[in-house]
Amino acid sequence: MSKGMKCPHCGSPDVFPDHGGLYRDFKDDEDRPWICNGCRGNPKRAFLICPVRGVSSEETKGLVEGLEKDGWVVHWPPRDTDQDDPTGLRICGDNRKAIENASVVFFVWDGKSQGCLFDLGMAFAMKKSVRCMSLPPPTEGKSFQNMVKEWERLETLEEK
Repeated sequence: MSKGMKCPHCGSPDVFPDHGGLYRDFKDDEDRPWICNGCRGNPKRAFLICPVRGVSSEETKGLVEGLEKDGWVVHWPPRDTDQDDPTGLRICGDNRKAIENASVVFFVWDGKSQGCLFDLGMAFAMKKSVRCMSLPPPTEGKSFQNMVKEWERLETLEEK
């Protein structure tokens, strides 16, 4: 347990380095997020795909707070992925690990972010459930927003 640290998800002061799931490949405890045992074992683990560069994190902060209030442990890249990376390769790897560990992926897209599309492709390849939170309007014919809405619709049908 570390003095002065709190779980980023629930605020508990009883935190430990997260050695499981998405953080199993980290070499040092200093590199790992610290998380409480309650959040570590939560089956409601989510990844929020959202724009990071060139946008304010305030735009998605309210969504994250709402999900966490509903009991989700959310990996939110502006908060939970170290964005200091000269090429973005490590960021993509860190996000891949977090998406692997998530039971569902929530998706916010501004119609521009390439990182969102990259993360969405990883989630698709991993056959993750997706929930659309914000997308550009539908288009005539093929588009990412139309495809994601269809992916979400088909999953909803399968759940019934």
